[in-house]
Amino acid sequence: MVLKQDDMELLERKFAMYVILAVEKHPMSTKTEIMRLDNGNEKTKFNRIQELIAAGLIHHVETETGATRIDLTPEGKAIAAKLKTLRLALIKSTRNNQDPDDTE
Repeated sequence: MVLKQDDMELLERKFAMYVILAVEKHPMSTKTEIMRLDNGNEKTKFNRIQELIAAGLIHHVETETGATRIDLTPEGKAIAAKLKTLRLALIKSTRNNQDPDDTE
């Protein structure tokens, strides 16, 4: 595998990783529900959802009532699992490297 500078560009975009983890935590939500889970620019979150759909990480699911919801694809679920591992490692690292003077 050849590493290219823009290989991770989609995930580096604002709210991309957040959206993946939010959909993983709240499967079968509407786009609006995901966009409004937390503060932040809803238009940007909407754009990330659309880009992640185009990339094949999120897909539309039609419910029995005919409502359209979103969920992660198998590829999206695999990325979400890795992101959760990275997030946990980052949180642990941040706590372990906290300056003792910062806790006062």
